[in-house]
Amino acid sequence: MQSALGGRNGDRLDFGKVYIDHQPEHTDEVLQEWNERQQEIWGNRWADVQSILWQLRRIGIHYQDPNTDNIRF
Repeated sequence: MQSALGGRNGDRLDFGKVYIDHQPEHTDEVLQEWNERQQEIWGNRWADVQSILWQLRRIGIHYQDPNTDNIRF
């Protein structure tokens, strides 16, 4: 599987909404609603998207807009 972080067939990641070195604060309720919405959007690809988001957080990039226009597989 080619990563959405680059590669062939138009795979890409758009960095339009990111925070560098800090994550914005959200209530638990907002985070839960966001997570549920992302699961609906991504379906069986949600685990892949979560992995991408985790890898970005490891290097200080907090990506806030994982949608199908911004992450493509």
